[in-house]
Amino acid sequence: MVTVLEARKRLKEDYWDDVTSVAADIKSQLISQLEDGRRGNSLRCWLLDRITREVGLSSRVTNTQDVKMCLIFSNNPNAFFDSNDADSATEDDELQWVRLATAAFEFDVKESLENIEVDINEPDNGWDDPPDEDEAEEEAESCEEEEEEEHEDSYCDDCMVDAYSCELTRFGASQLCDECLAKANGTAPVDTDEIADEVIEAVLKVCS
Repeated sequence: MVTVLEARKRLKEDYWDDVTSVAADIKSQLISQLEDGRRGNSLRCWLLDRITREVGLSSRVTNTQDVKMCLIFSNNPNAFFDSNDADSATEDDELQWVRLATAAFEFDVKESLENIEVDINEPDNGWDDPPDEDEAEEEAESCEEEEEEEHEDSYCDDCMVDAYSCELTRFGASQLCDECLAKANGTAPVDTDEIADEVIEAVLKVCS
């Protein structure tokens, strides 16, 4: 039988799971924005808006029962009153639970973001500026040249087969020179005539 304390503990864990989940999702979106080159005040405005949107979509501030649980388990139940007067917490003499819960949940999410190293005021802090288009193009061309050179070096002048790729299956292992066969088979150079059929089949299977 679940005790009252155990039930309360589970409800509190569920609440904080939601808080950390929202924070992690926002950080993932933030990283995408950074990778796209967004920086400065534009990024900060985007982050604050994203926090407000994600918090507003959570059941923690829309479901009546969850709203009250939010205020019970939040580390910041009085967050609403930090930027609003007491009168704005009520409307038609009724306490506006959603307003209080939204402020509390948002503050918890912001603290959770800070715990996973997201600077709310300077979200691009620690990130290098993206390279300009010319630099990015030069870097891409350099990488392509290095790949081409590396690929060319893997060809053998004797059998003209790329021993490091599946191209050797077009020629058959018996047409490889000793050195290339050794590279493909992971052994020392040997006479291909002395290679057992099962070894050749194993080499072909690995590269197929």
